[in-house]
Amino acid sequence: MKHWQTSLLVGAGLALLIALVWQTGIEQVAGALDDLGLVGLAWICVVQLAGTLLCAEALRRLTPGASFLAAAVSRLLRDGVSNIAGIVPGLGEVAGARVLTEHGTLA
Repeated sequence: MKHWQTSLLVGAGLALLIALVWQTGIEQVAGALDDLGLVGLAWICVVQLAGTLLCAEALRRLTPGASFLAAAVSRLLRDGVSNIAGIVPGLGEVAGARVLTEHGTLA
């Protein structure tokens, strides 16, 4: 991916984050984070990452020629697209398969 494309995607992600916080209300978001605490937030992130990496390892083992990095990126993108565009069934799987094929594996 080219540098400008990465910058564009990061900018779009930040804009989406700001829009979601704006729509929900900064007070409610801050209150939820305050109730959760930094330790609770850290544990949620660790557990989510562990589950994603475990799924990436399973995908790597089931996909001949796939590296762990390709499987992990594929899984992260698949989950992200499925969460954002959940109204279109299978779109996340297509995005994940695209990543694997870009890395020279058969999806």
